Amino acid sequence: MNVFLLPTNVKTIREAIMKSIIFFDLFDFPLTFEEISKYVLGMRIDEQHIRMYLKDSKMLSEKNGFYFVRGREHIADLRQSNAKYAQKLWNKVFRYSWVFKMIPFIKMVAVCNSLSYLDVSKKSDIDLFVTTDKNRLFTARFFLSAVLYLLGVKRHDNKIAGRFCLSFFVTEDHLDMDQIGLRPYDVYLAFWTMSLTPVFGEKTYNEFVEKNTWTKRYFPDGVTPNTSMIHKSGFITRAIKRFLTRILSGKFGDKLEAHLSKALIKRAESKAEKLPDRRGTIISKEIMKFHDNDIREYIREAWEKKIKIFS
Repeated sequence: MNVFLLPTNVKTIREAIMKSIIFFDLFDFPLTFEEISKYVLGMRIDEQHIRMYLKDSKMLSEKNGFYFVRGREHIADLRQSNAKYAQKLWNKVFRYSWVFKMIPFIKMVAVCNSLSYLDVSKKSDIDLFVTTDKNRLFTARFFLSAVLYLLGVKRHDNKIAGRFCLSFFVTEDHLDMDQIGLRPYDVYLAFWTMSLTPVFGEKTYNEFVEKNTWTKRYFPDGVTPNTSMIHKSGFITRAIKRFLTRILSGKFGDKLEAHLSKALIKRAESKAEKLPDRRGTIISKEIMKFHDNDIREYIREAWEKKIKIFS
């Protein structure tokens, strides 16, 4: 493999900034100065030098505070026009955050994928990354799914836009995302991990940051903690969660978890067998991940091709 393909192998400020901007260009997504500073690959660059490069670069353009590859001005307009949808979806997250806080055995809920980047449209859903207690993944998933379904905000069938997508669950002892990474590297997963935005479970999120030091292969300081969207639980949600947790923590809870895990794993395997490509699917008692179209390998190859062009 040519060395320029490795995201950690950057030798200049130009390389580091361009590789980051090229990655987001694959999603038609321009970056603000603050986002470039956060996501710059491979080396520490102070703000002054980032500004100098952005000002002098003949490969980049700027419009309304957004930076992008020259000739791609339309994506700045696109991001501005879609901003209202991002705000609408975040408002929905906060409106229903009480659900996340009252479900037993949920340790953390974080927004991931497109909304965590603010890269959404009117057709977008709300992807959630959920961490649960060990040996209670299926109980937590069942209750969360049931409540959101009854409230009419869970994604299912063709009802997608503006709904919660429960496609990624892990137990608290499986927070290291490198275990599911592509080899020899997984640039998409690195950016995904960096952009994860928790809305509940600050303690578990801090553990998530500590477990994912592998991101330092991409970003010198690893994951930049982002707790700005976390809201603490209220008295009522805490009381409901304590009550349900107490009931479901003993032998009855063990039997319920065993029954749910058996039924849900069987159902998931049945669906996975029908997929043309199940590389985006993980089914176990510690990780339940459902992505019918895993784009990571495609994004990596497309990123490599663009890097060649700009090299």
